[in-house]
Amino acid sequence: MVREHTSVLAEAEKRLLVRIAGRLPGWVNSDHLTVTGAVAMLGTGACFWAGGGALWLVIPLLALNWFGDSLDGTLARVRRHERPRYGYYVDHVLDAIGFAALFGGLVLGRHMSPTVGLAFLAAYYLLLVEISLATHARGTFKLAFFKIGPTELRILLALGTLQVMRQDFVSVLGRQWLLFDLGGAVGIAGFLVAFGIGAVKNGAALYQEERLPGSCVYDPDVAILASVDDLFFRSKVRTTAKHLGIDIQFAATSDEMVAQAKALQPTLVIFDLNSQKMDAIATIAALKADAATVKLRAIGFASHVHTELITAARQAGADDVLPRSAFAGRLADILQVGTAKPAP
Repeated sequence: MVREHTSVLAEAEKRLLVRIAGRLPGWVNSDHLTVTGAVAMLGTGACFWAGGGALWLVIPLLALNWFGDSLDGTLARVRRHERPRYGYYVDHVLDAIGFAALFGGLVLGRHMSPTVGLAFLAAYYLLLVEISLATHARGTFKLAFFKIGPTELRILLALGTLQVMRQDFVSVLGRQWLLFDLGGAVGIAGFLVAFGIGAVKNGAALYQEERLPGSCVYDPDVAILASVDDLFFRSKVRTTAKHLGIDIQFAATSDEMVAQAKALQPTLVIFDLNSQKMDAIATIAALKADAATVKLRAIGFASHVHTELITAARQAGADDVLPRSAFAGRLADILQVGTAKPAP
């Protein structure tokens, strides 16, 4: 699964989170951070419900939620303790609960009307379903729309809270509106537009990737061998190869990879350098040290934070090594280039 984060603050936030993750004590793990973020969001909803002086706690709790929710995945990647399916599932379940608690608090605290609150949740869950389906079907997890992601939403909510602490209502076009009703209406429109764009875009892409039989012809002389742990991303690689008419095989262990490389003589060997099942660096070195496989083209990809893995792969003899996001973005081109047989 590839994370696609294009919000206004994404790059600066990514650098900050990596630095924080590198300085956290060893006894803190990603599960601690996930629980911290979830509890903070529940607390935010409770403070909106209570109102009055409790609203002063909303902004610190939003900051704590950002700390836990944004840092848990980064910490896992920095320490190479990724659990992509577990993390993805648990994060989405807790986000769904947290959003319900947050907007339940806004409605119960009378900062938002029940109609707008329920409509906002419905629009949010609709978008969440589309994102989840697209992640499963295409292997890309989109975290931001229109340059707005979770962090930007937290900032907007904090600014709204500061205004609500002064006055719940704002005057627009000569009428008094609850501030969070007005903001909620904008949010509903944004979620629905994002849902529509995402559904059309992903539906069209999947149609192109999985045309009816007869639209592509396999070349038996072209084969690619790959090691990819992430089931979502493996599906994306397999589907892209199928659309291009390329035969692709997957190996789970180092011994299996070496044996298949010798037997198949693939035109390209792809390595997930973050694999938990295979020592990708040692396997690349083994292929390059064997006369039967030394000329096979090997390419690796890894999370951008693991610079030492990228360097080690190059030293082991990999012909090319890319950050995971770049590999995913260029996947079709990489597979097509990989169809060229190496020189004898």
